[in-house]
Amino acid sequence: LLYIPSSANFITLIFDNQKQAKLFSDEFLKNGIILRHLNSFGLSECVRVTIGSKAEMDIFIDKLESILECV
Repeated sequence: LLYIPSSANFITLIFDNQKQAKLFSDEFLKNGIILRHLNSFGLSECVRVTIGSKAEMDIFIDKLESILECV
């Protein structure tokens, strides 16, 4: 999985296409985790993940592996 390096409180993940990015974002939403699919910013293959608290990031990482298998 590629990403855009950042000095801010978020990272931008780069997928192969818009379909994968949307599916990734939608699967997290089904699990109660809101990500930003950057389609409206002209980056249809990208998803932004905001860095949260340690507890929030532990939940994100826990879901990440299973969701990546779906994408």
